[in-house]
Amino acid sequence: MTRLIDMGIEPFMLGSALVLAQAQRLYRRLCSACKKTAEVPADVLRQNHIEPDFFEGSTIYKPGGCPRCSGGFKGRGAIMEVLLISDAIRDAIVRGANTTELLRMGCDAGMVSLKQAGLTRVKEGHTSLEAALEVTGGD
Repeated sequence: MTRLIDMGIEPFMLGSALVLAQAQRLYRRLCSACKKTAEVPADVLRQNHIEPDFFEGSTIYKPGGCPRCSGGFKGRGAIMEVLLISDAIRDAIVRGANTTELLRMGCDAGMVSLKQAGLTRVKEGHTSLEAALEVTGGD
């Protein structure tokens, strides 16, 4: 929404016109023929603000490399962040709330952030932690 405002659309117009907002990124899918198990160092989790127990009970994979794929990856998948525009969020848009505030409000309302959606794909074994953080802006 802030990008649309930067492009010259008035906040009151956005507030009244939006029903939902979606952000999406494409991630690289691990090749199912050659993916290998990986250990995630605690410092990598800490640097990226990931709870240490988030991956507990899950197998984390990294790319391998075989004749079927390109460096351990084959194909792409999408991760999405969908923000339903509630009355509270609509009011925040109209009064000029920043991206951080809108993200917080969305997460409080049950929205799954791009980063969380990416980490879930890692947990499910679809991609590597590095590939997910690459497209979701790991910090």
